[in-house]
Amino acid sequence: MCAVLNSGCKEANGRCSHFCFPTPASGRVCGCPYGMKLQPNNRDCVKDDSVAPPDNICGAYAFECDEGRCRPNAYRCDGIADCVDKTDEANCTDPGVTCSPRAFTCDNKHCILSSWRCDGNDDCGDGSDEAACPTRVPSTCASGSFTCGNKRCISSVWVCDGDNDCGDGSDERNCSE
Repeated sequence: MCAVLNSGCKEANGRCSHFCFPTPASGRVCGCPYGMKLQPNNRDCVKDDSVAPPDNICGAYAFECDEGRCRPNAYRCDGIADCVDKTDEANCTDPGVTCSPRAFTCDNKHCILSSWRCDGNDDCGDGSDEAACPTRVPSTCASGSFTCGNKRCISSVWVCDGDNDCGDGSDERNCSE
């Protein structure tokens, strides 16, 4: 541990342009990322076109997360973070990108679990997962209940209590402070 604290990498990254690796006796060795090579000054990295980029290690039916693990293609944009770094849910709103068959594609191109569609909560953020849903709730609520904007029924004592009990915020609107 002391060798790392007193290594040649402690100050200004050891004057290495990219990576600095401590060595015994307070020394250091500079290193470069893939696709680059160390210049003769042993500090600076430059592009190295002599090395071919790696093949897709995951194969045709999977993709690689930025952290290096492979996941099936069906896991991309399915509304569930399967990669530790969540890269499988990144760029899902790009034009032409669709959600996995197990997911619902929102109007704003976000992907959510199919089971979240028509659950009374705006999971998409644009309300599209709650649009055109079959009516499964009563049109009026029983006495002592509040009818939410999404047609859910909650106890009247929950209205204006600071909690979004309806899921659509209608029980917290028009409250005097």
